[in-house]
Amino acid sequence: MRIACSLGSLLSVEEVLYCSKSLSETKIDSIWIPETWGMENFSMMSAVANNTKNQKIGSSIINIYSRSPATIAMGAATTDTLSDGRIIKKTNSLFRKNISVKQFYIVN
Repeated sequence: MRIACSLGSLLSVEEVLYCSKSLSETKIDSIWIPETWGMENFSMMSAVANNTKNQKIGSSIINIYSRSPATIAMGAATTDTLSDGRIIKKTNSLFRKNISVKQFYIVN
């Protein structure tokens, strides 16, 4: 069984980083980070990746209306590189803007 943890929208940046560091010592499989109220998603996922060892990192929300498909792909690719390939790179919300999976999976 896989266990995931979402570090939700009510946490401050400091609390997200503290929780992610604590979770890195557990057997949690993945940590999910939303983009909310002033916290940019790719920056937060990179910071969480820096605080963890083995957990995969996923985004539960990325604002697709204020970013182009290329900007989302570049953010995902950069964050994936910084996390040594631990970013979960699949999202259903991209289909709302008619972005093909092939365009988003530019990494690997």
